[in-house]
Amino acid sequence: MWTPGDCQDGVCDPQLLFEAISLGAVGDMGVCDFPATAPVGKVNRLRGAVVLDSNGRVVDNTGLYGTEKQTWFDEVANSCWPCLADQTIYYSCSPGP
Repeated sequence: MWTPGDCQDGVCDPQLLFEAISLGAVGDMGVCDFPATAPVGKVNRLRGAVVLDSNGRVVDNTGLYGTEKQTWFDEVANSCWPCLADQTIYYSCSPGP
């Protein structure tokens, strides 16, 4: 279960971001690959990219839209990953059975 990290603690665990992306994309019912190659064609909740700013805060998730995207942003709003600053993390997920 993913729990948000405190942006002030100086700890950077990319696995926590990967867990947050997975939960947003497929919940507990699938698996995601990290890093994936850049999506070709239409992005969707199973295939997209998470963009981080210079502080390691999430500024976009190209695979989510509308209230789904806002809910996900609310969950990661107080977290940051300074070791991933200024990066784009591509993901590719498969739904479970």
